[in-house]
Amino acid sequence: MLRQAARSGLICAIVAAVIGTSRPVAAQDSPPAPPPAAGPAAALGERLFREGRALFEAGEIEPACKKFAESQRVDPALGTLLNLAECEARLGHTATAWARFRELAEKARRAEQPDRQAYAEKQAADLEARLTYAVLRLPAGGQGLRIDVDGQSLEAASYTTALPLDPGKHRLDVARGDDKFVIEFELAARPGRQDVTVVLDETTRVGGKPPSTGETTAVDGRLVAGWVLVGVAALGAGLGTYFGVRAMSLKDESDARCDGRFCDAAGLDAFEDARAHAHGATASFAIAGITAVVGTSLLVWVAADGPPAATVSLTGRF
Repeated sequence: MLRQAARSGLICAIVAAVIGTSRPVAAQDSPPAPPPAAGPAAALGERLFREGRALFEAGEIEPACKKFAESQRVDPALGTLLNLAECEARLGHTATAWARFRELAEKARRAEQPDRQAYAEKQAADLEARLTYAVLRLPAGGQGLRIDVDGQSLEAASYTTALPLDPGKHRLDVARGDDKFVIEFELAARPGRQDVTVVLDETTRVGGKPPSTGETTAVDGRLVAGWVLVGVAALGAGLGTYFGVRAMSLKDESDARCDGRFCDAAGLDAFEDARAHAHGATASFAIAGITAVVGTSLLVWVAADGPPAATVSLTGRF
């Protein structure tokens, strides 16, 4: 009886805190409950329940919910179900809490516990006004689809029904023949309906092309051309320097083999080579100058215009 008494005391505290002026639900308000079942499941359920209460009172709501849920799974009891419903409501899980309170109201009715039934019905009604609904917008020709929402299978009749879901992130697993798709979406924490567009393409197909997750910036052709021309100018300046230095060296060699009017054969060859290298230097420097001017102009033009506008890739995520 320890577990039943503890849960009855807990109910008084929760109800008093939540509904203020409403009369707390006490153990003596309900018909005597049957003694809890003995055995390992009952003992574990009681232990989990007490741990959940300690966490709840310490303000650790999420771990408390997990304790209550496991206690309810191991050894179902109305007091545990009430705590679990309250816990889910505190987390903002409106749809889950609404379903828990509806379940509690029905079980309390069967157990002839009118106070618990009335309280659960009131909480369910308050939560229903705040429910968030997902409306699936299926592609044309969507017959034959198999859809799971957060791991729960839907029947075809539910595809066009507004689905009450908790605010936050959710996942659709869609099968069409042998193809499988995953669509992730997020519902805002506000009451009412929110559309979820079901996109079945390569971005959502399992094993398909991964969706783009960020911004892609277009490359400006002027920028590329500008840097290429600047590179050509640098190469031309280098060649011009080489040809110029070589031309001077050959000119000195030619002068050493000539005595004013006459040159030997080696001196004449050096003279011709020096002249050819001089022409090469002139041409290289000319090309370098032209490409440097054009390339720099393009780079200044791009800088003056600013970077190209980014193109944003949209994904199937909501």
